[in-house]
Amino acid sequence: MKTERMLQRWCDAGLLTTEQAQAIQDYEREHVSASWILYGLTGLGVSVLLIGVISIFAANWHAIPASAKLILYFISLAALGFATWWRLPMAGALKEALITAFGLYVLAGIGLIGQTYHLQSDGYSALFLWLALILPISLCTESRLLNNIWFIGLIVAVSLWLGHVENESNFGPY
Repeated sequence: MKTERMLQRWCDAGLLTTEQAQAIQDYEREHVSASWILYGLTGLGVSVLLIGVISIFAANWHAIPASAKLILYFISLAALGFATWWRLPMAGALKEALITAFGLYVLAGIGLIGQTYHLQSDGYSALFLWLALILPISLCTESRLLNNIWFIGLIVAVSLWLGHVENESNFGPY
C-alpha cells in the first residue's frame, strides 16, 4: 500500500512513467518477504504453544508409561518432520516456525530419552549432540531464529564444557 502511494506520487511528479511504476509493483509482488517482526512473533507463538503442550505432559508425567512417552514422542517428531519437509520448498513464516519447532523438539527428545532411561549426563554432551543434529537443519532456514538459538546453545555447551574441564583439571588453584 505504501509503495503504491509512493509510486503514484513519483508518477505525478514526472519521475517515473506508468510502465516503470507497474514494473516496480510487479517486481515487489513477486519478491515479498516477511519482516523480522513477523518471524519474531511466529517464533514466540511456536514457543508458547510448545510450552503449553509441555505443561500438559508435565502435569501428568508420572501417570504416563515410559514406552508411551517415547512412542508418542517419535510419532509426533515424525509428523512434525513431515510437515517441515513438506513446507521446505515454500517460503514464509510457517516454514520458519516449523523448522524452529522441529529443532527445539529434537532437543526435547534428547532430554526425554535421558530422563526415561535415567541417563546421567554433564549437560554439555546432550547439547553438543543436539548442535550436531540440528546444524544441517538450521542451514535450511531463511530467518535467523533457529540459527540464533543454535549459537546460544553452542555458547552454553562450550561454557558448561569449560566449567567441567576446569573442575577436573589438576592445574587449577589448590
